Amino acid sequence: MAFADEEAAPSSPPPAPAAKTKAIEKCSTSSKYPCVSTSNVKNLDLYLPPWTYDASQYNSIEVLARIKGALMTDPTCQILPADSDQEAKYYLKAQVKRSDLFWTIDEVEFLVDDENQVVFFRSLATSSDVNDFGANKKRLEDIRKKAGIFGVMGQSLNTADSVSNAERGYGPLGQLKAFYGLQSGAGFEDVLAE
Repeated sequence: MAFADEEAAPSSPPPAPAAKTKAIEKCSTSSKYPCVSTSNVKNLDLYLPPWTYDASQYNSIEVLARIKGALMTDPTCQILPADSDQEAKYYLKAQVKRSDLFWTIDEVEFLVDDENQVVFFRSLATSSDVNDFGANKKRLEDIRKKAGIFGVMGQSLNTADSVSNAERGYGPLGQLKAFYGLQSGAGFEDVLAE
């Protein structure tokens, strides 16, 4: 029991500042809107691998400046304001008009994880459910190349993150080659040697 004339226990330390609460959402597999995201790791049709960068040379603000510069080469791009000054240090959202028949508006967002030197992103058509024929994927690849500082996660490993099914030989052409026995057969020597 505490008495009125006893001193109150010292107050607990102030709470730590709020951590980053933004996250890049997955593309909905049930939605008809064209979309691609780094969060769709289980659905390769809707997935692109995250970008990597050298944190010893660039911080999150510089990384976002590179992405903004690449985005602004498109005259139809509009950078949307961040919710707070803190969010502006690691998150960027923009709208881009796609010059298709319907002038579809795509929403592009980027989230920089400075601790792991990774950029996560998503590109989503917001106004048309018409197939984009890979426009969102192509735009993101163009942004990555224009920015000039990003690699692709897993690129040097030749993994699923860095190579498409067609490049791996799993596409229709690869299946035809396998059926007709036209594959190179490289690597079988190691198995036979054992």
